[in-house]
Amino acid sequence: MISDAASEKLADIRRHIRIENSRVREILQKYITSPEYSKHLQAQIVMMKQNEHLLFISSTDQLSMLKNRRALQEQLSIQSEMIRRYSKKRDMYFQTTVVFIDLDNFKYYNDTFGHEAGDLLIQKFGELLRKVFRKVDFISRFGGDEFVALLPNTNCIESKRAAERLHEALEDADYFIPDLCQLLEKNVIIPDNRRIGFSTGICSNYDIEDQTKMDDVMVYADHALYYSKQHGKGSIIIWSDIKDEIENQVLPDDEKNRKNGQTALEKK
Repeated sequence: MISDAASEKLADIRRHIRIENSRVREILQKYITSPEYSKHLQAQIVMMKQNEHLLFISSTDQLSMLKNRRALQEQLSIQSEMIRRYSKKRDMYFQTTVVFIDLDNFKYYNDTFGHEAGDLLIQKFGELLRKVFRKVDFISRFGGDEFVALLPNTNCIESKRAAERLHEALEDADYFIPDLCQLLEKNVIIPDNRRIGFSTGICSNYDIEDQTKMDDVMVYADHALYYSKQHGKGSIIIWSDIKDEIENQVLPDDEKNRKNGQTALEKK
């Protein structure tokens, strides 16, 4: 049993704690309701919003409003690390597929109608990408008229179907011709062979030797895109389908650069 003296001492301690807690609450209440606290809180909120805006600007392409190339490189690193870490635990690799897209006939619109028309096509195509692909997909503008989408838990056949849906959506949008007419404030006639379109290269991390290296997946998706552009605009090429053919070919200098991990855009 606790002695009377000890009980009295314990009661004194509890009273002291209650008094101190009451004083702390009173001080906090005065501070929270003071003009100084209000100014400090407002300054913190402004700083948070500024930081969020800076993060948005640093990771977003301001024309297409998709993620930019810098954000893409960071995401590739994150994906590679995730595959390395979790594959050890589950004795399997997560599958992520890269869809590399390059617009067809884009130069025609810039040369014929001016760069405002080209900017419009980039904006509209960005909107179409967001509409067709899933929210979990990472969609970015790689640069110029090239775009890259990372599709998690998706194989190449499923990715090809997504690219086919994108072709259908572009056709439903009448190849952005109504938007172009609205921009130019006149009717324009676009020949069938000059309609905006896109070619696609696809590669999954399951298609390479080291399945954790997403940078390599990007390179091979770029090879497939190059093949697509060389063998008919508008085609969708999966790297594994043409790998043997490509590796046995004598490649032009531009494609050799691609095989060394440098895309056509980087060479420029």
